[in-house]
Amino acid sequence: MNPRSPAAGALFVLIAAALWGTLGLFVHRLQERGFTALEIVALRAAATVLWLGGVLAVRAPAALAAPRWAWPSFLGTGVLSMALFNWAYFQAIDLVSLSIAATLLYTGPAFVVLLGRLFFKEPITGRKAIALGLSTVGAALVSGLGSTAASIQPPPAEGVFLGLLSGFAYALYSLFAKPLAGRLPAQTIVLYTFAVTFLALAAPTALWKKAALIARPDVLGIVLLFGLFPTALAYLLYTEGLRRMEAGRAAMLATVEPVVALVLGRFVFHDRLTAGQTIGAAAILLAVVLIAGAGSAERRIPPSAPA
Repeated sequence: MNPRSPAAGALFVLIAAALWGTLGLFVHRLQERGFTALEIVALRAAATVLWLGGVLAVRAPAALAAPRWAWPSFLGTGVLSMALFNWAYFQAIDLVSLSIAATLLYTGPAFVVLLGRLFFKEPITGRKAIALGLSTVGAALVSGLGSTAASIQPPPAEGVFLGLLSGFAYALYSLFAKPLAGRLPAQTIVLYTFAVTFLALAAPTALWKKAALIARPDVLGIVLLFGLFPTALAYLLYTEGLRRMEAGRAAMLATVEPVVALVLGRFVFHDRLTAGQTIGAAAILLAVVLIAGAGSAERRIPPSAPA
């Protein structure tokens, strides 16, 4: 496989999504130790900055340079995407059920497809539309929406709005990162994205008040692994994928994340798997097959592009 081909990009995105699927393992353990949702996001950002900043300082100091023209995009990826989508998602969970909030978050790929059409002139093909429908319905079923729909009241409008806002903000990472991906190394993009995210959340979370707890070996180990695998490595791979393929296709491939989370929940936490979730996982995997086979006509990235 040519490492600069769209097929390689699809593989990078799928690996990134699989790593994101492990997020629940880390979040669960940090919540057990007394951290709130936004504190966990801030810890994740800080650990990512430590990993990437440290590695780049030793191995590739030139990649630490962030040109002025890129800072508006870093504000977009760090504040309008990462910080906003996490805040809106956690607020939505407080107002509606977790399954509804998760389903609304996974409207993100639909927003990416629309934004990709608007800003990058990416075509909306029949195959892409079918895959988008399958992935959206699949995410809803995997989130457990079908099993709870009959027993809940209509969700409040504010909760629905915040859930949709989380999906839109989630989509903004692809919008802001894709233009950067052709001009800057992925390491630089991810480093400054999470540096901005941490700065945006530092004051609201006041993490310094929990410095003693964070310094505990068991907590620090979880935080460092959290920052390395499902964050730094995952976003590096996803950003490299964006360089090689359409933003809309990348976002739809990333919907394999809840399938990985579902499998881990079944075998690690012994969660019960419903028929609806099984059907939803199958729908997502079918969407992935459709999308993965749709990119043969996409151009390869030029050899001169930064790796």
